[in-house]
Amino acid sequence: MVDEVARVIRAATAQLDDVGDCARRSTLDGWAGHAARAYQARVVDQVRRTDAMSLLLREGAAAIEAYAASVADGEDPAATAEFLATLAGLHPSFWRGRVGEVDPGDRALDRCPRDGTPDHIQRWWRGLSDVERRAVIVVAPGLIGALDGLPASVRSLANRVALTRDLTAGHWRRTHSSLSPGQRRALRISEETDEALEDLAARGLAPQLQLYDPTAFEGDGKVAIGVGDLDEAEHLSILVPGFGHDGSDVTSLSERVGNLYEAADHASDESVAVVGWLGYDTPDNVMPWGSDLDALDVVSDAAADAGGQELDTFVDGLRATDEQPRHLSVIGHSYGSVAVGQAAHDHLLAVDELVVVGSPGLGRGVEGPDDLGLDRDHVWVGANSRDPVTHLGDQGWVNPGVVGVGLGNDPAEDAFEAQRFRAESTSRAGADRPELAIDDHSKYFDHGSESLSNIVYVITDQHDRVELARPVTDTWRSEPHDPEWDRTPQGRQTRP
Repeated sequence: MVDEVARVIRAATAQLDDVGDCARRSTLDGWAGHAARAYQARVVDQVRRTDAMSLLLREGAAAIEAYAASVADGEDPAATAEFLATLAGLHPSFWRGRVGEVDPGDRALDRCPRDGTPDHIQRWWRGLSDVERRAVIVVAPGLIGALDGLPASVRSLANRVALTRDLTAGHWRRTHSSLSPGQRRALRISEETDEALEDLAARGLAPQLQLYDPTAFEGDGKVAIGVGDLDEAEHLSILVPGFGHDGSDVTSLSERVGNLYEAADHASDESVAVVGWLGYDTPDNVMPWGSDLDALDVVSDAAADAGGQELDTFVDGLRATDEQPRHLSVIGHSYGSVAVGQAAHDHLLAVDELVVVGSPGLGRGVEGPDDLGLDRDHVWVGANSRDPVTHLGDQGWVNPGVVGVGLGNDPAEDAFEAQRFRAESTSRAGADRPELAIDDHSKYFDHGSESLSNIVYVITDQHDRVELARPVTDTWRSEPHDPEWDRTPQGRQTRP
């Protein structure tokens, strides 16, 4: 509750900063003379007053957090006195004395290497004072939340400030005016993101918002939500979704993140964290009234190429904040496995385990673990025998795959030489109902499934507990044969 109050105050100060910046940049072309000068002087005066109000409110937010932390540590009397003194300083009569004060956030942002590497960003952040750090989160929450190399807790706070600000502004516009199509879609993504965070909190989990940009990718949005201590967890995993996902349905991604975290926490005595990363433009829009008709991208690795580079930078950002080496895994589902494969193939993705489930292939140039820069003992594949998406990869000697457009070799085949684990669903489609098979593509992260159980053993570095499955075989004489087709799947205990 205290965190929420402080975040709302910071969001309000961010809105004040937006008003001040807009007024500061405003000009009236062709208007000159005494009246124009008087108007501009008045605007400048109001901008300075707005900046002063923003500075005081930031101090109030910081005081609320400091008070809550002191109370938690048993220092209530002294904390109360200091807190009340800060609140007294927020009275309007004190604003006048702060007018014209230089914003520490502006000074800090001037030194920010915005296009630098995660290591450059980390060094910049470490060089800031506490006051400057609090200030930049308010002055530029969208920028701070997007910078790879910052602590996960910092990015989450900045993105939550941006989200709260966007929700407030969007709801006001919807009530008092009209929304453009772009604004309406952005607000829907903001609301969906907020709902995803609330759903995780309702499960007793503490969500972190690691990416948030509702206008990215021509309105599809960019969102990443994590659970657990992303800065300190001994085992950290990144889930990369695939076809059909964008910011407007991030609740489905957050549900899988919650399942992964709960199952991993249940399976391991060591600390775990999971983040669902929707940081690339997945092929998703099928209908012509979507923001872009990019569903056809699913039959090529073009979107995965761009996504692989973004994923590599995100992982480097997490690595840059490591105080000590930790076990890091990346999980690619569906077309997300192509993005993961290209990140490893093209950018030497710095992970310990690479897991793909429901994969149509890992993209151009990936014919086995050697092309991923990993030992085969650290490349894992889950393929439900009924899942039709797993049949899209290139197979065997002469079969160019169902679509034949180069998503890569089927990683569940013996020729690929990865480690296949059991991933059948107890509710899988039967041979008599093939039209239900597509549902099996979405069951890999269901609680109680073979797949979820084996994934968490991989990402918590308990390889000896993984139940391996025999690979798909394919010779020049016959069609591919999956030995898992006739096996009766068993349920697993994955809930706490």
